[in-house]
Amino acid sequence: MSKSRLAPLVTASYCSVNKIIVSIFVERWQPETNTFHMPFGEMTITLDDVASIIGIPVTGRTVSYNDRMACEEAQALLVDALRVEPIETHDDQLIQVRGQSDKLEWLRERFGEMSDDNGEEMIDCAVRAYLLYLLGCTLFTDKSGTRVPIIFLTHLVDLDNVRSYAWATAALAYLNRQLGPLGLASRHEIKQMASYLTLLEAWVYEHFTFLASTPNIHYQPNHPRFHRWVPRREYAPLQALRERLDSTNLLQSRYSHNSYAILCNCALPTSQAVVASDFFHPAH
Repeated sequence: MSKSRLAPLVTASYCSVNKIIVSIFVERWQPETNTFHMPFGEMTITLDDVASIIGIPVTGRTVSYNDRMACEEAQALLVDALRVEPIETHDDQLIQVRGQSDKLEWLRERFGEMSDDNGEEMIDCAVRAYLLYLLGCTLFTDKSGTRVPIIFLTHLVDLDNVRSYAWATAALAYLNRQLGPLGLASRHEIKQMASYLTLLEAWVYEHFTFLASTPNIHYQPNHPRFHRWVPRREYAPLQALRERLDSTNLLQSRYSHNSYAILCNCALPTSQAVVASDFFHPAH
């Protein structure tokens, strides 16, 4: 995991998303500019935010995402990367390649009990399956929270090259893409969305600390900034928070990991649980 540079994702998810916090920002999203429209101007999540909040690579090779991947191509990729029997890829109840996505539950059940006795090749397959599972639980979560696009396996075939991809850049692009149509919807039309909402919630806590909850007393400066906050699960009514945000003023302040940051003047920053902990089952 450390070689892949994706290790921070193992613990970088809140147990549940604060729907009110997410909602009051999603409804301010403008897809034309990829920014949140605030009373004092516009704000957006930057690559520096993603790198500091999650701690994954910003620079590197491009992570391509094609949601029009042919079903036959997806099946061939499963056979090549995970050594799945070709007949298995046609079993919709087992793998469920609908929309060229893999069911997270199947990945966990199929590869979660691997041990050293399975041989190097199958262990590599289990590592690829785990990384795909991890991406599906975090950066590239779909609306159901139960599937992951198989296309991302193309970036996991060569395990030595996983670290060379700009995963943070891909995560931000995916989040912006999912926010796009929601910014055009009315407040009553927004029911659910895909993407890594922990990133959005942690970003809110970083820049609007009056919305944050208790600081994590165990946080260390070398940790991803996601760990600075203990997320709050209960909040004031939605309308009250909308009005509170509407009254926010702008303050620019200098702080440790960025030259300038846009912050509210209410407070200055001080400097799904472990999503993949249940992937590997004890070997029987």
